[in-house]
Amino acid sequence: MSNSKEIIISIDAMGGDLGPQAAIDGAIIASKKVSNVKFIFFGNKKKIDFYIKKKNLKIFIILSILVKLFQMKRNQLMH
Repeated sequence: MSNSKEIIISIDAMGGDLGPQAAIDGAIIASKKVSNVKFIFFGNKKKIDFYIKKKNLKIFIILSILVKLFQMKRNQLMH
């Protein structure tokens, strides 16, 4: 598939049973099928970094601060 417009997809990398592994593997498969796609991963930066380095990838963005803010707000609501 080719399209001149860039596609940006945000992914909760910690949402599945396999953690970031399944999310990153899925992004790799998608990037081979769609040339103009970029991914932003949300979740535990250390765990995501570990798997990205294991796969020798350098093109992904990882955002963990938003997850921490969400967890803080959720904890405030629970207390």
